[in-house]
Amino acid sequence: FGSDLTIVRTLIAATPLILTAVAAAVAFRMKIWNIGAEGQLYLGAIAASGIALAIGDSFPPVLAITVSLLGGAAAGAAWAALAPIPRAYLRTDEVITTLMLNFVALHLMNYLIFGSVSFWRARERLSFPSGRFIPEGAELPEIWLRLHAGFVIAILVAVVVWWALRSSTWGFAVRVIGDSPAAARYAGLSVPRRVISVL
Repeated sequence: FGSDLTIVRTLIAATPLILTAVAAAVAFRMKIWNIGAEGQLYLGAIAASGIALAIGDSFPPVLAITVSLLGGAAAGAAWAALAPIPRAYLRTDEVITTLMLNFVALHLMNYLIFGSVSFWRARERLSFPSGRFIPEGAELPEIWLRLHAGFVIAILVAVVVWWALRSSTWGFAVRVIGDSPAAARYAGLSVPRRVISVL
């Protein structure tokens, strides 16, 4: 709270934290301890930036942004799926698996930027490792100073997930399984399937 710019910087930094917290909150509501949201964010960022770099300015901005965001969400979800399948069927501890996957994702991201000459690394600055810039056509539009539309998307996602957990049949199933898996099975809910879909 020092100036408009410091407020904007805070909101920019808060955007991925809001989305990551929402993803973790859904799992926590089912009493599943997804400690791997950070790694899922990294994999989503790798995929979204890779798609944006690949399609660049060759697609209309709305399509490039949409495809990049959906690709990032799909990659984060696929990375998250590595933990719940053994949790649902082999009773492994999701805290350990999701926590370890964070480090794998972090090292993969660092390798792509700092340890290799990958698609994500800026080729013109090989002596000082840095990532490539996202093409302008794939960047989210700015809404205030440097604050981009991602902040609005994060708030909308948080509201939709809050409503879904509170008022939808899916949210009811998540709450029932979290409160009592035995009661959920008695009610006919598929607990392993729901665990996989939440993580």
